[in-house]
Amino acid sequence: CKRNSTFSLPEIFQKLNKQESRQLWKGLLSICNSVLGDFNFQLAENEFREQELKDRITAINCLQEMTTVIHASLQIKTNQDEMESSLRDIASTLHGILMSLPETANTLQDSISRICELWWSKDFNGKEELIPHTVPYLLMRCLQPETILKDIKRLWQIRNCLLLLDYDDPSADSTKLLLLRCYMQPLFLKTDEGRRILTYIFGLHIPMIEEIHATIKNNIPSSSRSLQEYYGEVYFRAWRSSSGPYREKIENFCIQDLMHHAIHARTCRPSIAAALKRILDQFHREKKQSGVDKMLLTLYQPIIWRSLKVANALVRANAAALLFSAFPLHDPDAPNEEIDILMQRQFDTFMDLLLDPCPNVREVTVKGVCRAISIFWELIPVGVLNSLLNKLVNQLANDGASTGVRCAVIKGLSFILDNHLSQPSLKTLLPTLKNHIHDTSERVRLAFIDLLILVKGSLGIKFWDIVPSEHLLARLEIDTPAVAGKIVELLFNSFIPLTRGEDVQITRCVTLLSTNSTAARKFFQFASRFMSVDATGKYIITLCRYLLSCIESGLHQQDNNTKENVPDSNDDNGAENEVNDDVTIHDETIMQGLIETIAILWTQIFDELKKPVNESICNKLNAKVAKALPVLWNTFKTCPSAAATITIAGCLPATQVSTISQDSYEDLIAMPNDALRDKFDHYVSSLCMWNRCDAILEQIIIWLEYESSGKDQLSSRGGPSKRKVKSKKTTLRSREKKPQLALRILDFMMRDDKCRPWLLKCHDKMHTIMERLILSLEDIKNIVENPNSSCDAICERFNFSLSYAFEVYHRLLIHIAFEKQNNASPTEFLRDKICNMIDWVKRVILPNIENLDNEKEEDIDTNNKKRKNLSKSNEAKLDLAVGILQIAMTIVHDALVFIPANVRLAGDVLQFVRLTVKQVINDPQVLSQSISIVSHLARHSLFAYVGNDCGYIDVCSNSAVLEIVKFLTQTWLKLWEDHSHKVNASINGAMSALIWTLIRLECITDSPDVNYIKSFAEITVCDTQYHLKKLWDNDKLESFKADHIKSVVSVMIGIMCRNSDVERRCVEEINRTLISNNGVDFWFCAAVVQILKQFKMGDKRIVNTSRNCMEEIEKYLSNTDIINDQINDPRLRQELIDIVIADK
Repeated sequence: CKRNSTFSLPEIFQKLNKQESRQLWKGLLSICNSVLGDFNFQLAENEFREQELKDRITAINCLQEMTTVIHASLQIKTNQDEMESSLRDIASTLHGILMSLPETANTLQDSISRICELWWSKDFNGKEELIPHTVPYLLMRCLQPETILKDIKRLWQIRNCLLLLDYDDPSADSTKLLLLRCYMQPLFLKTDEGRRILTYIFGLHIPMIEEIHATIKNNIPSSSRSLQEYYGEVYFRAWRSSSGPYREKIENFCIQDLMHHAIHARTCRPSIAAALKRILDQFHREKKQSGVDKMLLTLYQPIIWRSLKVANALVRANAAALLFSAFPLHDPDAPNEEIDILMQRQFDTFMDLLLDPCPNVREVTVKGVCRAISIFWELIPVGVLNSLLNKLVNQLANDGASTGVRCAVIKGLSFILDNHLSQPSLKTLLPTLKNHIHDTSERVRLAFIDLLILVKGSLGIKFWDIVPSEHLLARLEIDTPAVAGKIVELLFNSFIPLTRGEDVQITRCVTLLSTNSTAARKFFQFASRFMSVDATGKYIITLCRYLLSCIESGLHQQDNNTKENVPDSNDDNGAENEVNDDVTIHDETIMQGLIETIAILWTQIFDELKKPVNESICNKLNAKVAKALPVLWNTFKTCPSAAATITIAGCLPATQVSTISQDSYEDLIAMPNDALRDKFDHYVSSLCMWNRCDAILEQIIIWLEYESSGKDQLSSRGGPSKRKVKSKKTTLRSREKKPQLALRILDFMMRDDKCRPWLLKCHDKMHTIMERLILSLEDIKNIVENPNSSCDAICERFNFSLSYAFEVYHRLLIHIAFEKQNNASPTEFLRDKICNMIDWVKRVILPNIENLDNEKEEDIDTNNKKRKNLSKSNEAKLDLAVGILQIAMTIVHDALVFIPANVRLAGDVLQFVRLTVKQVINDPQVLSQSISIVSHLARHSLFAYVGNDCGYIDVCSNSAVLEIVKFLTQTWLKLWEDHSHKVNASINGAMSALIWTLIRLECITDSPDVNYIKSFAEITVCDTQYHLKKLWDNDKLESFKADHIKSVVSVMIGIMCRNSDVERRCVEEINRTLISNNGVDFWFCAAVVQILKQFKMGDKRIVNTSRNCMEEIEKYLSNTDIINDQINDPRLRQELIDIVIADK
């Protein structure tokens, strides 16, 4: 029938009489049997011939239409209607083939299942016969990755049929397995219907509860936090809906088992304790429900009290966390005396835990005690409250052994402050914490400022009573951006009261500037975060208006003093006069602070003002400041405030500041050659914003090329006017050679976000500059290779400028590579340039470093004056060469950030690193740069295996890189051994990143060509072996019981212990070496024993392999003849044997 027809199967079935209905179902039964008799649906499609396959598809379509007819018939029937036997036979037959249909008949399967589900839900006769295949089908459908919520709802509708299965019978094993898999399907946990099903399964069969619990436990480590919380909800629902033996089983086998493991979770898996606590927290949150308190007390009682007294600090911390989460533990039905005794026991435990020797336990306790005080303030006796608060504030808040404890106290007090009943007590205690604003830990300072912000919102306590504003401003002046931003948030309304009048705002601003001008600058750098663009613009206009009034008032004051007249009272409004009585133009600090505030705020919102929504305030701001700027410039152009005035002018269109623009350009070209960035940055950025970048670059070209003086040419001209003399002086200044200034300006323009786009647009000028800079390479070569270069020439003329030119030139190459017009492959362009630079350094710099170094050693003992001068010259050359080398390595490192390395680049870089480290072996900066470069290449190799399609290839899975890495690692260890003061945190961090990246690369690639884990294990053992023998030779080795692992080796072991598989492979490599007996001696065995102490041993395989290592060591040490030749101290030898036997 057509889709738009009024044909309806249910209506037709309603019109059929019983005889017609019987004939219909008999006919359909005959067709069904005929279809099923002719085809074997269990065969695969490739086992059919083409014609048979077409017939099979026809048969499936026939059965599909038949299910449509049956479903329509069942919709109009009720359980009171007589059910035709033929219809029941058809349904039973279709149910029988439900699980045998091929994948191509999934629509038919779903239709058959819906018939069976409808039969069950309408309670028709024979419904039990249609369940055995329907339940597994629905379970399998729900477990598919593409399952949807409707499938789970269908399973929930027929949940009662699960009670019909005999779970003790082996035939139900497959269904039980499907039911257990439901606990690993995220959709079951994320949907309410799914959690209802999981709860319902708990009540099907008592023995199956154990299997369910085991399935959940296995899935907990890999599940997310939200899923862990859903597991807790399932457990709680199952417990609440159960009774009798089911509840007893859930309590004793499931809940108490979770409690036990949450307390005793192993150190190698710290997240397990937190995950189990999340599950148990569901019970802790539902303590208001009947029976929960009594159940928790009964189950916790046997394990939690003794766990709080054990020697293992981790167990104590886990037990404390559960105690505080479940607090108060009590039985509501018990007598009051018992409840009081139990509560006092918990309070006494609180005090004991606060004094625990382990910082981690104290930190957990502080968090728990603060939570308990905040929530149960009225339940805790006053004496106990005061004792706990005094202990927290007066003792633990000053815990010098742990930053975490101090931070936990501050955060805990914030939690307590949420309870309004606590404010009277805290009002007297919090001022004792004022010095925490100067805590050495940033975490503590941030937490303390968050506490002050919370206090600011309370009615009973004022934050300035806790910490004076002078302390806050002093901290704002020197602290990190994160802390400074929080302090500004705290003080914002105090110094910028936007809801008050302009006179109040100005007064507060002046007060801030006069109190601490440096802190004020930092305050206004963050102030725009807490103001809208419109409010910021209006505030700038207010400050500008006030600044003009001060200037006009000062000018009037000067005129009146000159004329000895009385000041005119109508100059300004009353509010402004009130402020001007205290502040005048002669207060340089205030005036400079005001104009810098305007500059800071405007630059903060400059980009936002360009948006159409802020057009109105932008126009107002431009109009007001454009009128005021000439006055400001004439007043402050010779003062320190000139830089801020130039910055303000840079925010205005060039057409409105033509005079200032020209003055700025002239001031810039008048800068001395050694001017630093803070002297010219505002000029350069403003000129770029006025579209005068071309003029700056033209001047840079002149500064880089001009050498002759123009004085004679100027003197030959006669009688110029005054205006022309000024112009000629300017021309003279502009023609002076200022290479250092030119390079510093170029460097600034590349680094500054505002100048860089303008710089890269000037392609022609950039090309000319690059031609000038490339000449520096030839100059460097001449200086380094020329043995007759004078020391004065090298020091004064070349050393700084040439090395700086080398750096600026190659940094410009990196920028130009991605801005180059018509450059089809910027990556290839940059690769070629970097390879050329490496080749030049290898040809020119590295050989001469070796020669100059040798000559330096020869000249150390000479007394010849000429020889000493030559030695100074060589030293200057060596400094220049090493400086160039360090810059080259920095350039390579930065380039690898932008481009993936190909085979040529990787090969050149690795060879360059190897030669450089061997040449300059004791330079920590060179070592750190080399490690970082190889680490970048290792990351490029790693990216090649993690689905990254940006052109990365594996360049580190080869023996050449392995040798370089081993050399770098050994150099790192040797440098630490000989010059530990030179090994800073950056070198250790870079080496840690390199080791971990290479280990990850090996685990992913599993390449047979390299074995980084084996190499790192060997280096670790050999270095420890050397260290122990060195201690023995120097008579410093008294016992093997002490930890003789160097801190740098501990870093390597800690990296290898990040992953249990890596740790296992490392121990296996050590065991193989012991078995092979290659290079094994007494000191090797001692080193292995020391190193194995450092491993976590969280995996049984690691423990077994470690035991095998100890057995091999015991065998070796049992040969006394060999050992006596290696060490003549029987006490140390026997001590090592005892340690091996004990550890084994």
